[in-house]
Amino acid sequence: MMKRLLFVVLILILIGLAGYTLAMIDFEPKSAEEVNRITVSYRAEGEFDPDLAIIVLGVETSGQELELAYRDNNNKMNTVVNALQGIEGLSVKTFNFQVIPFNRREGQQDLTEYRVLNQLEVRTEQLEELSLIMQQAINSGANQVLSIKYQLKDLTEAKATVISQALDGIESKIAFIANKLDSQDYQFIAIDINDQEQDRHLYNFSQSYGRSGVMLEAGTLPPLAAPKIKVVVNINATYAVSVSDEEG
Repeated sequence: MMKRLLFVVLILILIGLAGYTLAMIDFEPKSAEEVNRITVSYRAEGEFDPDLAIIVLGVETSGQELELAYRDNNNKMNTVVNALQGIEGLSVKTFNFQVIPFNRREGQQDLTEYRVLNQLEVRTEQLEELSLIMQQAINSGANQVLSIKYQLKDLTEAKATVISQALDGIESKIAFIANKLDSQDYQFIAIDINDQEQDRHLYNFSQSYGRSGVMLEAGTLPPLAAPKIKVVVNINATYAVSVSDEEG
């Protein structure tokens, strides 16, 4: 009878406990006391200022003569690289060079043209200078801004901060539950922490200012406001909570 009453009281507590999630409750008698295995969950989030930006720029040229299109692309990319290398604190590298032939019809003739694509990755910690860096690249010959990503160089400290918040939340929840059960005897059994590190969208921002085939012209870019980087941590922790089975 006492066991059934305890179960009903515990269910009523769970129903009235707003925002508190209990994923699993097992009742296993262990002598004079009931040892209840309880798993509690907590989700914590934190936002942090990025300290690194990665820009992907492109130079695209085309023409009926492959050699001329290639030479034009190479000259423009070299001009862009030289211009950016003159800015202190930038890491610059080219990648993803492509030559794409395509056919088009002009009157009664089938013509073959060549599109030459070359991309450039720029890494910088000077986030306040990002618009000026991109402007320099565009004015030097880059005609595509394919993506901008903001990151934290080191996620360790940010994740540790959010994990600490989640652990505090877990401890608060299990203490609340144990108190409602008139028990101060609860022991930690197991824990599962998921910081979603592989979900790069939780730590990155990406915005496209251009795409393959869309050319950008030299001009003035507006200032770019860096977004906050969100770190999310989910914790499941299992405790053994002892509740007296004495009649009273």
